[in-house]
Amino acid sequence: MDFMFRWRIAPSAISKLVANPQNRRQPASALFEAHGGKMREYFFTFTDGDCSGFAIAEMPDGDQAAALTMAAMATGGFESFTMTRIWTPEDAERVMHAAQKGKDYRPPGS
Repeated sequence: MDFMFRWRIAPSAISKLVANPQNRRQPASALFEAHGGKMREYFFTFTDGDCSGFAIAEMPDGDQAAALTMAAMATGGFESFTMTRIWTPEDAERVMHAAQKGKDYRPPGS
């Protein structure tokens, strides 16, 4: 399962990064691996007000993705840390075909 993780670094953590610049790819990768995942991409977004960075990762399931999110937030180094399930175009097409099974559904009151 593919996920996009987005985070906003806490001001105290930003101060530490400015005082001691470092590449955070390896620690982040180790966090993903500890939860059975593989981080594919890792980026900082310094000018985005909503997030400081994001990663694209393959995770074994949604539970492990949620556990990773909780573990990251528990460090206190983030103001927010979110995950979003994402699909490749090929996987999305498969989902679209599956959605056809519900074409006869009608909402309440219709």
